[in-house]
Order: sequence, then C-alpha cells, then structure tokens
Amino acid sequence: MATCPSCGRYFPPYTDAFPLCGARLSHRMTIHAMRLTALGLAALGLILLWWFAAHTPVPAPKISQAQATMNFAYVRVEGLVTRPPSFDSGADTLSFWVADGTGELLVSSYRSTTQGLIKAGLVPGVGDRVSVEGTLRIRPDSASLTLSSAQALHIQRGQATLMDIGQIDAGAALRAVRVRGQVRAVRSPYKGLTLITLRDPSGDIDVAVPEEIAQFYGPLVELHPGQSAEATGAVTLYRDTPQITLGRSDALYALADSVPIASAARVADLGTRVGQWAVVRGAVVQVNPFSAGVRLMLDDGTGCADVVLWRDLYAVISPTLELIEGTQVAVQGQVSLYRGAIEIEPELATDVTLVAAALPTAPRPTTPSEPTQLSQITPGDKRKLVAVRGKIVTAMLFSQGIKYWLDDGTGQVILLLWQEVLDQAPDLARLAKGTQVSVTGTVDVFEGEIEVVPKSAADVQVQP
Repeated sequence: MATCPSCGRYFPPYTDAFPLCGARLSHRMTIHAMRLTALGLAALGLILLWWFAAHTPVPAPKISQAQATMNFAYVRVEGLVTRPPSFDSGADTLSFWVADGTGELLVSSYRSTTQGLIKAGLVPGVGDRVSVEGTLRIRPDSASLTLSSAQALHIQRGQATLMDIGQIDAGAALRAVRVRGQVRAVRSPYKGLTLITLRDPSGDIDVAVPEEIAQFYGPLVELHPGQSAEATGAVTLYRDTPQITLGRSDALYALADSVPIASAARVADLGTRVGQWAVVRGAVVQVNPFSAGVRLMLDDGTGCADVVLWRDLYAVISPTLELIEGTQVAVQGQVSLYRGAIEIEPELATDVTLVAAALPTAPRPTTPSEPTQLSQITPGDKRKLVAVRGKIVTAMLFSQGIKYWLDDGTGQVILLLWQEVLDQAPDLARLAKGTQVSVTGTVDVFEGEIEVVPKSAADVQVQP
C-alpha cells in the first residue's frame, strides 16, 4: 500500500486515480521491469565488448620491447624461424625459435594445438617467415610465447633459389636454396640427426635432416652414396660452416639423371687444377702398396699422376676390379700436390671404373741378373723399377714399418719395408746387421734420401 500525495490516504498500487480526492497517481517501476532492463543493458555491453575486441588489433611489439609489465599479455610476433623445431611426442610439445632482427623468442605449443599444427602440416621449418599470436611469458633472463591455437600460426615459406653448392657461404644464412648433387656420404653424428653430403662440380655441402621431420611429414627417401639427389632447405651454419637444413620430408628426393661432379682433364693440365675435382683416364703403370693403402701410377700419354687408394677404399675396390699394371681405368677425385707430385684421391669405389682390362704379360723377374749399383741411383730415378744388392749396415723401426740402410761398396740407399710387406713374411723383420739381400723395388725420394721400396715380400731375397 502507498499514500496519496494529495490527501495522504492509503491506496492500492494498481489504482491510476484515487477515487476519494480524484488525484492522478504515478507508479514506481516494477521489479520485473528492472530485471528486463538489466538484462538488456548486460547484453548490449557484451555486444560492445565483442565488437571492440574483434576490431581492436592485437599488439605486435618487437621482441626486444618485451618487459615485465607485459607478462601474460596477448601479443602477435612476426619473424624468421632460426632453428629446427623440437618435438616431445610424450607431452605433445612443439617448440621453435623466432627472430625479428631485434631479438629471439621461444614459441611453444601444447597438446591439442600441437596436434592441430601437425595434422594441418603447419610445423614451421628453418628460414620460414611466421606470424604467431599467444600469451607472452616474461622471465628475468628470457621471454617466451605460448601459441593460443593452431589458427594463430601463419607461415610464409620462402621461394627457394637453385644454386651451385660452391656459391653457398655464410652470407646465405637462413636463405631458402635448392641444390643438386651426388650423394657422397650418409652418416649420423648423434641420435636425432642425419647428415647427407652432396657434391657437384663446384664443391660439397652437408644436408642436415633432423629426425623430427619424419614425425611431422613422414619418412624420407632412402639414399646411398653414388646416387644423385636434389635438396631444398634453408642455409644454416655449423661452426661457421654452411649446411642446408631440411624443413620437410619431400624436400629431398633422388634424381633419375646422374649429376656429374668433375670434368675430364689431362694429367699434363692437373697442375692448374690443384684443390679441384677432375676425371682422368689412363693406364696403370705401377702399383705401389704403402702403409695406409695403395698408390697407383696412372699414365694418360701426357704425363703420370699418382692415384691414392686408402686402405678401406682399396678393400672395397680390389674384389671386383683387378688393378694391375696395364689396366685401363677412369678415375675421379680431388687433385692435390704431395712432395712435388700430382695426386688424385678418389672417395668412393664408384670413383674408379674399369675402361679395359690389362693384357696378359710374362711375369716380371724378381732378381735380375744385373743389379744396379747403389751409387748409380739418383733422385731422377724416382718411380723407376730397379734391382739392387747390398749388405744391411743399420736398421730403424718406425710406426709404419722398418727402414734398412743397404751398402754395396759403391754407395748406400734405404730399403723401406712397409708393414703390409712385413705382414706377408714376418721373418723379414728379423733381418740383422751384416745380412746380404737382393731387392727389386721402386725408387722413391723422401726428405732428400733415396729409398728402394719393394712391392711384396717376394721381392726381398736373403743371400747366403
């Protein structure tokens, strides 16, 4: 009940005019009307809040501007991915680093967001330009960002440039490149990383394949040394040495056509090709074992060059290719200069191919009837096959064999027995001072001293 403002009497709330005095009465707003008004205002406020939130741009500070007052702020960061992403399959955690020129920021995603990125093929690789939105977390010594959803990551992949391997240097870091070459080696320096060495005529480079790529994009094609392949990725640096880091599994594949890695050359022209790769065709004129392998002398008609086959490589080649005097071969490898002599050093068994087998010849006598006097052997006889006789006057054991000094009364030379020769006849290691020997071997010169180097133990005969 309320009172009439005119006569002061009580009247019911539903009455518009008081019948006793005729006064017009006004009513207060009902509770129901107040509720409806409140709900309307609340709905209007939410609509306005949504509108402002949808049309207000997300702050996009530079990474260097991140500070403690921005902790837990929702921001957008744009930049380049500088390292391969890391993935923890047990926790469904994905992390990668983004740099914008002012600093570097760790971006992480968890569980459903990570699975959404993998399912959509949106895992970024090194060199990709990305835009990420999420919650900023500031710590005293670092800043990080938690990705809000899979849709909050946008990737702009760079257009790869086809380049010669030799053109890639440290200045190309984070640049997207595409190279073609021949696989020279496949190795795993540690668990989680595979390195594939590619070579073209201009040089070689390692292609780094993180194991996470297979988890994101499926297994890679299996490659073997000698195959030709194409790789697309971003240039990264390992101790200032350029390498190419893959971002996707399909960025590495085998080529149907072979990629040449060296050009043909004459032995006479190899002096201008030191440090480069070359292909030489010629005949084997000498086969000289040494402590770490076998050295072939190759003659192409314009000159002679040594082909160095290290022990492991020779062990692969020798069962299928008989490398004897007279064999015609084609050899590719790096040209070098060792003690004034030109050498070619192949890397793989496929670098040495047979052109023509040697023609049958009569066996070479091991003890010619007319030995050369030691005083007549000069440094100009290097690589020449000689037969000598003499008395051992002294001996010296070294890490790769034994040196004996021979004296025939006219002069002295060194009889050099490599460990491979000693392994064929262990008794040779017991040759004593005063023993007379007859030797057939090749003349060599080391540090000014003339050496006679026998090919096998059968070329050394003890005289009574």
